[in-house]
Amino acid sequence: MKTNNIFDHMDNEPAVLDEQTVIEETGVSTDNVKELFREMVKNGGAKKSKKKNITKVFTVLAAAVAATLIVGTVTAGATGSFNSTFGEIFAGEADNGMYSGGNVNVNSDIVSVDFKGIAGDKETVYGLMELTKKDGSNFFDGDKKDYFIMYDYESEERDATVTCTRSLADTISSKIFYHPYSGTGAIDFDIIDNSKLSAVFQYNDSEFNIVGETLSFKEDHILLYHIDKVLCTRDEFYKTMDAHQDENDPFWTDGLSLVEKISKKYDNPIAENQIIECDINGNISLMTKTQIDLHLDGSVKLNYKDTTRYFSEAEGIKTTYSGSEVIVKSLEVRPLSLRLEVAYPTNNVDEYMVIMEKEPYDAVNSVTITLKNGKSYTMDNCPLFLSDNVHRLSYSFYEGFTPFVINPKEVKSIVYNGTTLYQE
Repeated sequence: MKTNNIFDHMDNEPAVLDEQTVIEETGVSTDNVKELFREMVKNGGAKKSKKKNITKVFTVLAAAVAATLIVGTVTAGATGSFNSTFGEIFAGEADNGMYSGGNVNVNSDIVSVDFKGIAGDKETVYGLMELTKKDGSNFFDGDKKDYFIMYDYESEERDATVTCTRSLADTISSKIFYHPYSGTGAIDFDIIDNSKLSAVFQYNDSEFNIVGETLSFKEDHILLYHIDKVLCTRDEFYKTMDAHQDENDPFWTDGLSLVEKISKKYDNPIAENQIIECDINGNISLMTKTQIDLHLDGSVKLNYKDTTRYFSEAEGIKTTYSGSEVIVKSLEVRPLSLRLEVAYPTNNVDEYMVIMEKEPYDAVNSVTITLKNGKSYTMDNCPLFLSDNVHRLSYSFYEGFTPFVINPKEVKSIVYNGTTLYQE
C-alpha cells in the first residue's frame, strides 16, 4: 500500500544521533569518546578497511584527556539547595539553574556518596555525585595520570543503568505510538584523586518531559585501567596507517589489524587481566584492568524549574536548511539546548524528496545565540529528527568539551544560517 511517508523513499533508515553528541565546532562528547573506546576493544582495533573511522577514534580519544580533567578537578564544597561545586562541570551557570533534587535516596554497602545536585531542562538532566570508600581505603595507589575509568561495556545489564519514570499520559503514548528517540541515560566516572571519584549521570528524552519525574540509577561495578606500557604512540599509529593506506598493500596480507600486529610483536607474557588496546590518550598500550565494586543504587526526583522560552516571533520566517528554502515552524531555548523546527514549503513527499536529494551531505547549518551580557555562542552540525517535511534541529550548549547552562530569559538574539530569528 502506498503511503505519503518519507521512509517509503529510503533504502535504509537514517542513522540516529543522540543530542548529547552535539557540541561546538571544536568540541568532543565524552560519551562518544568512551563509546569509541568500547567499540575498539570489542572489535579488535584498527583494521585496514577502517582507516577513516580509526583516524576519528584517535582524534577523539586524544581530546578525552581534557574532557576527563574538566570533571576530574571537581572539589568538595558546602552542601545546600545550590552547590557551587556542581557548577564546575559546567562552563556557565544560570540563575536558579542548579537544584538539589527531591527525595534523594542513594545506597551502597561499599562507597559513601556525596550527592551534589542536578541541573537540566525538560528533556535533559545532569547530576553529580562524589564517591569515597566506606572503609577509608584508596581506589588505587599511584599517579592518577596513569589511570582511567570505564564502565563495564560487556555487562548485559549496562543499558538499564539510568532510567526515568513517565507520567500516565506519556506512558500511554509510549505504548500506542512509536518513539524511537526516547529515553537514554548513562553514568560516567572520573578520577578526582586516589581516594575520590566523581560520577556524572545524565538522561535525555527528546519525546517526553522529564521534569518532576523520578530518575533511578545503578552501577554494580566499574573498570579501572592502568597504563602499564605504551607500545605505539598515537603519532606512530598515524604514520603507519598513512604509509599503508592501500587495502592491497602486502602489509595487510596477514589479515591482522594494526592493534593485532602490535600485540603479536609484544612477545612478553600477558596476564589474564591485561589487554593491549587504545588507551584514553590515543596510544596503543599494555593495560591492567581491575574491577572496582560499587553496588551503587539510587534515585532522585527531578525537582527543578523548566525555564524553557518559546519564541513565537520566529514562526513563519523564511530561512534555509542545507541551502534549501524552509519556513520556521517553532523556536525554543532551554537551559541546555536550543530547538528549531523548520519545514519545506511543500507537503508533497515526492517534491521535498527531490529537494533533499540535491542538498550536500556535508552542509553546515549553524545557529548563533547571543546573551544580554554580550556572550555569543555558535553551534553547528546538529542531529535532526525528520518527520514528513519537517526537520527538528537540536543544538546543545557546549564550551569546548563542557556543557553549559544559560538563562533563556537572557537571550538577546538568535541567528540561524544568517537569518535573524529573534532580536530584542
